Amino acid sequence: MSRISLRKGSVLVYTLLLLSMMLVAALSLATTAIIGKRGALSTDKSMQAFQTADSGAEVILAKIKNAVNTDNALSTLGSCSGGKITGTVRGDYAVSFFGVDTNGNEKTLTCSDKISDITKIKSSGSFGETTRAIETAVAAGGEYIVSCTGGNNNYCFRMNTDTGKTECRYLNASGVSGTYSIESCPDPWSGTGSNGPYSVSCTEDSGHNISASCVRVDKNGKSETKFWISSESDFRDAPMTEASAQMW
Repeated sequence: MSRISLRKGSVLVYTLLLLSMMLVAALSLATTAIIGKRGALSTDKSMQAFQTADSGAEVILAKIKNAVNTDNALSTLGSCSGGKITGTVRGDYAVSFFGVDTNGNEKTLTCSDKISDITKIKSSGSFGETTRAIETAVAAGGEYIVSCTGGNNNYCFRMNTDTGKTECRYLNASGVSGTYSIESCPDPWSGTGSNGPYSVSCTEDSGHNISASCVRVDKNGKSETKFWISSESDFRDAPMTEASAQMW
């Protein structure tokens, strides 16, 4: 075999090796590019899903804040089914609601539960096949103040200073001697107001079949007086026709 043939064979081998290395390098670059593109698409979908979840939470929080009456059902906040309110912002979102039961444990709320029962929401956002979720605590607007009458039954009233919504409880000592129970009584003002902040002051009263009287004052100084009528187990504006519930 001549030297020329050997040289031609060596050049061919070197050329094939070089082409093989270039092919491997090209395939590696292509694979890296494809993986990177898939990762970018996945990240983009994840961000879109997160933004959808965040937007859904903002929509519902705004509706909760602007609710005229927080005693209304969750279904008044939007299209509610199975305890979830759904909507579309960029993608589809679904918001679940949570509250606290009588034992202090977290529970899932239903569409018929009150807006005021909400302590937390969970918003899930979907974009394509990607789903992200966020949870947000829901704090009641304003602060709370408590006023108690003292006396045998000791009526206590807890008011949200922002909305004027009041919860009434009293100590029932009319049972067997030495036994007591906490009973609920109606909200004297039956819901929320729009002139907060409010203040409240309640005192014991034993005249005209009255057990307690409460005065709520709004930011403009307007007062509203309510009287607990024992025989009716409810609040009234005035115990007598000639009495005025509006002092100022």
